[in-house]
Amino acid sequence: MHTLTWKPVAAIALVGVLALAGCSSSDESADATTTTAPSTCDAVQSLADSVATLVSSDTVSGGKDAIDSALSDVESAAQELGDVAGDTLSSDVDTLTQALDDLESSVSDLGSGASVSDTLSALGTDITALVQAVDGLVSSASSELSDCQISAPTTVAG
Repeated sequence: MHTLTWKPVAAIALVGVLALAGCSSSDESADATTTTAPSTCDAVQSLADSVATLVSSDTVSGGKDAIDSALSDVESAAQELGDVAGDTLSSDVDTLTQALDDLESSVSDLGSGASVSDTLSALGTDITALVQAVDGLVSSASSELSDCQISAPTTVAG
């Protein structure tokens, strides 16, 4: 079974940077246009890598813009996976999508008048849920798709 190696410090730092950065009022979303349909294995790997980037110390140290960009990349990778996975991983994709939606909601609560401690607590919970959802997805893909050779990503926390 594959497990993701996540540095708790990176997750805590991400929460801190998000709290300090406040909430952006922009509703812009990146439109990902896919010209070729990657294999499900490649889509799972891409998603796992994008989540690792989101919680990495490099992203956190890049500030709100880097975090927003990384979150957009996770959204695009999740959409791409949903498009190619079909029924094979649908339960895991649904779990991941819910975790991502919850994280996005918590991020949008920053600076909106919600309690800072409640928002930070929700962010920590949502980050953990997203990481666990990706871990479950990687495990399922590795066992259900016999030709998948997915490398569990690691974060580089300094």
